[in-house]
Amino acid sequence: MTSPVYARVGPGVVAWFRGHRILRWRLEVTVLAVAMVVVTYALSSWPGTVGPGRTPAPLHRSASGLVATDSFDRPVPYRTLEDRYVFNGSAQPGTGYAYASATGLDVGVKPHAGWAGWFAVTIHAASPQVVWHTVMSRPGRPSTGGTGEAVFAVQTATTQHNGAINYVVVASVSRNGLTHWLVGYAHGEVADADTEVLWQSPDRADSPTSEPVTVTTDGRHQIAVWLGDQEVYRSSDLQLDIPPPFQAYLEVQGQNEGYVSRFQDFWIARAAALQVRGIPAGASVTLVHGGQTIASASADREGTARLALPAPQAVGVADLVVASARSRRTYDQLSYAAGDVLVAG
Repeated sequence: MTSPVYARVGPGVVAWFRGHRILRWRLEVTVLAVAMVVVTYALSSWPGTVGPGRTPAPLHRSASGLVATDSFDRPVPYRTLEDRYVFNGSAQPGTGYAYASATGLDVGVKPHAGWAGWFAVTIHAASPQVVWHTVMSRPGRPSTGGTGEAVFAVQTATTQHNGAINYVVVASVSRNGLTHWLVGYAHGEVADADTEVLWQSPDRADSPTSEPVTVTTDGRHQIAVWLGDQEVYRSSDLQLDIPPPFQAYLEVQGQNEGYVSRFQDFWIARAAALQVRGIPAGASVTLVHGGQTIASASADREGTARLALPAPQAVGVADLVVASARSRRTYDQLSYAAGDVLVAG
């Protein structure tokens, strides 16, 4: 990230930042925490069934594409959170903290001198064939007396095996009363790491305090990132070397001040089409939310329609409309995810 910044700007407005605290503090906790994370991952997997939400009758969901979800819209005991996340960082005991309330998961550091960071990392890992999403927020006022960073990262879960600390990162960086958002990725092996910033917004006093962040990556050459519904960066020509599977990090960094990152609507879904089966050949299928079409498709000869969902809308609640020459049926308020297999009754 940008704390402190030592930059070389070259063609294509690509900046390399060396010595980032975000890299250093994550490296510091590698010795202390990664063994626990990796061992836990090796002995477990994502829950076999993730509650997919409402399926209006007579529609039947034969498979769910929802890999993991935490809405963070209600209080959750810390001990319950520890069933799904490991909490750690460079902050001194009592400085880093995390708690889940009705307004989100707050990951923060209390007032302190110098740099301190804290994170929640998913215990379980997922394959590259998924979409990662969260709504990430920073405090309402930009930092003035120090630097604050809200961070969402998708990192290799293989650090303990091969020493790689490679990851894709999306961050909001605030200092001197201004804030910008950035997208980048890190390359490194235990002893050192570099972050390449691939995209960065201008510094602004009125930069958004909250953004829905969506990420896809294969860990090899491809990254795509959306803020809200806007795709801010995409490339398929990178040399990422991020060994799968991946874990999500919900993070905060602060220099010379307290700072907090807030996370809501965290989910992981399969990067696959939503299938609707058992409908007439040629029937049109449309997923609609708030009067806006999310995706649509026609059923093939076997009576299956495959809807390609935009990544930021890979999980949600919408109306499913199935229309043929003979009938039209609306399934109201369907909780859906990319990769779902739905069978019409």
